[in-house]
Amino acid sequence: MLSNACKQSDKKEELLDAINKDLFALAFRKACAYGEEQVVNLLVENRSLLGDFSLNESSSNGFTAVDWVKKAAYEKTKQERILERIIAAGAVSAEQIKEKICDTSITRNL
Repeated sequence: MLSNACKQSDKKEELLDAINKDLFALAFRKACAYGEEQVVNLLVENRSLLGDFSLNESSSNGFTAVDWVKKAAYEKTKQERILERIIAAGAVSAEQIKEKICDTSITRNL
């Protein structure tokens, strides 16, 4: 099902390459960046079958899937739907991760 959803994408080679290499966090970030809503939904829904990959793994530039959706150039309503879906599943922005790390660090030093 996931492969079929990818094959309908303009970015199918990139998505399929990540999936075929079991790089599901990468496929998730790419699907979010490209607005591939069906692929995003399938990855979230089947996460437990795919090794519970991290929804918050960051790219080499530090962006998480949430950041990629916010920076994307596709239609606003699609961005909102994808953001709602991934945030409900536990995805956060790179800034939120930094804030949590700082909060934890401060708490440990008290």
